[in-house]
Amino acid sequence: MNQNFKDWCQQVKDAACRDWPGILQALAGLDDQQTDTRTKRRGAPCPACGGTDRYSFKDPDTGGWACRHCGGGDGWEMLKRVNGWDFTQAVREVADYLRIDPFDGQQPDPKQREAARQLAKKRQQSNKIRLEHEQRQQAAIHDQQAGYALKEWNNATPAKDDHPYLISHKLPPFNLREMQHPHYGRCLLVPLMNEAGGLRNLERINPEGLKRPIKGAQKQGLYYQFGLDSWTVFVCEGWATGAAIHISLPYMPVVMCAMSAGNLENVTNVARRKYPENNILLAADHDPAGIQKAVNISAKYDLKVVLPDHPGDDFCDMHVRECSA
Repeated sequence: MNQNFKDWCQQVKDAACRDWPGILQALAGLDDQQTDTRTKRRGAPCPACGGTDRYSFKDPDTGGWACRHCGGGDGWEMLKRVNGWDFTQAVREVADYLRIDPFDGQQPDPKQREAARQLAKKRQQSNKIRLEHEQRQQAAIHDQQAGYALKEWNNATPAKDDHPYLISHKLPPFNLREMQHPHYGRCLLVPLMNEAGGLRNLERINPEGLKRPIKGAQKQGLYYQFGLDSWTVFVCEGWATGAAIHISLPYMPVVMCAMSAGNLENVTNVARRKYPENNILLAADHDPAGIQKAVNISAKYDLKVVLPDHPGDDFCDMHVRECSA
């Protein structure tokens, strides 16, 4: 009985499972950074389009990757883009790298199939152990930096309403604190909390509006919240945007600030868990990127998106304009 090409391709795919970092380094010239899942947090040069910091490696099981400029795909797509191969050539090259016999029309015997399955299983287990180790290391770093954030917060003083950032945005200091940072100057400190109410990071805002969280600290899933309870709950990006929404509406609603577009969906999830019966609105910035992000999340969670009146504005710009009228 002859082996068909589809069966042979599946054999190669099974063998490639969980070994994509090695395959992409050997056949597409990627380096350790470009095959490390931690690039999801910091960005790396894109092997496909050459961008300097918009690429991330997603999944060693499939070779999954993404780039904010050229899209993304799996390991097969990366091999095709970098080398100009079609799928047939890509699968033959991977087979050669994995020392799988070339397609010759013959059905592989049971021993060969079992060997391929065992090799894939071994690679999968090895990578699982590696990922768990990396996750433990990252959690330890997050805990360490959360301790640093708490210490910095406790040593700071209540923010004063004469801070230049607050004056320019026509906002009160709420419960923020401030400190004199050796590099950034007089900084407001925005406490970023997790769902359990623990302080895990700080966003420092200097007089010019430069925003810097604590390096190495947790970012995903953290937020700053205005208000304690309201029927309508807003989820937005920045602290100033959230402050403007909170004080501009007479009922001073709950506003949860994700602090970045990349964290918006995480905080939307938290909002849904904390306020399962409430009306949750996504307050987007009125620009293409902000609208697209909010629309994608709203479609997934069946939520409404609200926008400032003028293109290019966020809700804080709208607040400043109204206060200046």
